[in-house]
Amino acid sequence: MKRMQLLSLLVVMILITVGFQACQSPKAATSSKMLKFNFEKGKGYDYEMTINMDQEIMGQPMKMDMLTYYSMDVMEDDGNMKMITTTFDRFKMDIAVAGMNIDIDSDKPMPDFGIKDGEKNPMEMMNGVLGAIKGRKFTMKVNAEGKVEEVTGFKEMAKSIADSLDGDEKQKAEMMQKFNQQFNEEGIKSQFERVLYIFPNKEVKVGDSWQK
Repeated sequence: MKRMQLLSLLVVMILITVGFQACQSPKAATSSKMLKFNFEKGKGYDYEMTINMDQEIMGQPMKMDMLTYYSMDVMEDDGNMKMITTTFDRFKMDIAVAGMNIDIDSDKPMPDFGIKDGEKNPMEMMNGVLGAIKGRKFTMKVNAEGKVEEVTGFKEMAKSIADSLDGDEKQKAEMMQKFNQQFNEEGIKSQFERVLYIFPNKEVKVGDSWQK
């Protein structure tokens, strides 16, 4: 008899629990949460970005994976615009072309490319450019929704890097042309909007959608 009473009590408890959960489910499904860009003044944020490229150069297929590590510090925030100081922390490039695999890392020594003394080594200059960028800063103005309104600091950065490079003026010009193609104010603006300007900046619930 006691076993039957205990079994009945367990069944009642299970039914009560299931009923409670069922009552709560509609409320949970209809509740909403604010989903917005919420970088806070005085805090820092780290990002890792990857760029993958497959292309052909002079009839040879080339594959390049480039990883860039950034640290961002929110210096000012007036409620409408955030001033974010961004630092290049590290670069990694993996290049596969003409049967060669080249790995460049700003945190590691330059690999041996088999270049003889006196010969030009374009990869060494490229590594020099990446090494010169490491630790340099630029500034972004980002609105409350995460849209990058302005990027500054690249013109000064390019000049400083050009002055720090070894080699003749023609080589420097070629390297800086490549630098400006990859690292420029509009390019960085577009790059960061892909990860910052994505939230709806409003209350949302399950089933809602938005477009950015």
